[in-house]
Amino acid sequence: MSGPRLRSALLLSLAVPTLATGAWALLAPASWHHSFPGFGRDWLPVFGPYNEHVARDFGGALLALGALLAWPAIAPRVSPQRAIPAGFLLFAGPHLAFHLAHAGELPTADDVVNLVLLTLSVAIPVALLLLPDEAPARPRVPPRGPAGGRLAPARPRGPVARLAYAVSRRRYGHVLGPLAVTAHNPMLLAGYSSFELALERANRVDRRLEELGAMRAATMTGCPFCIDFGSAQLEELGFTPRQVREVSRWQESDAFSGDERLVLEYAEAMSATPVEVSDDLFDRLRARFDEAAIVELTAAIAFENYRGRFNHAVGLGSERFCGRPAAGDRPTLEPVA
Repeated sequence: MSGPRLRSALLLSLAVPTLATGAWALLAPASWHHSFPGFGRDWLPVFGPYNEHVARDFGGALLALGALLAWPAIAPRVSPQRAIPAGFLLFAGPHLAFHLAHAGELPTADDVVNLVLLTLSVAIPVALLLLPDEAPARPRVPPRGPAGGRLAPARPRGPVARLAYAVSRRRYGHVLGPLAVTAHNPMLLAGYSSFELALERANRVDRRLEELGAMRAATMTGCPFCIDFGSAQLEELGFTPRQVREVSRWQESDAFSGDERLVLEYAEAMSATPVEVSDDLFDRLRARFDEAAIVELTAAIAFENYRGRFNHAVGLGSERFCGRPAAGDRPTLEPVA
């Protein structure tokens, strides 16, 4: 079993019993207190009398902990900025519901203060979940917008374009050239943005491999924007400058692992004209990845071919995401076949 799969299995081995115990204590607190751990055993009454409030709070806390354990195994790309407030809500929501159901049992002033605080404990994580993700800081030169494009940037018309422009400004400091040009056709912008979002959220294949395959496709379509943007992506994912430079000559390089070489070979075969994916190559992919991972990897490489050929055709140049003017720091451009 590979390292990532072993890590996921171990996390789930902790998460599943934690979630099960938490749900039992929260939904059936009396049964949990009198019957835990089950199988004819009853451990808890030995340690004290039953208290519904404590039992439900403990169940909610275990649910929150179980969700946080399961999060990196099930959805590793979900930001902690979202996973942690969501986990906390599994505790705070039932806790507030319990006290609303028992309102009036405390002195009036105490009841008011308690309910206000518990309402805030729900409202604050909800507000955190509604805030947009913070983009990781990237060192780069001042934004330039569409570089050398043959089409002028479109004015944002409609909610989809306005949202896409706002997200791009927040994440990258300016509206990316491909978005600004695609926005001339709002219907296609909606489809383009939806597919980008789907690829970003998909997690059945290692993000490093996915971006590496996309970069090989970018070098083959000869897209300056894609190579510039992809180089910054690979650096963020931990690839060395040498690896980034040698993507296009990977066959002669010893800088890549076995899985990385397999993905580079697949991306190269997919991006050739005509496509040159042999049965042997696909069988080697199938031996290493499951069906969902192959679909995700294939989609990422195919979509990079779309990006590269589109950007190349409309003349979109580098926006200097790497902050390095020297062409030798980036992979070699190759002409479109």
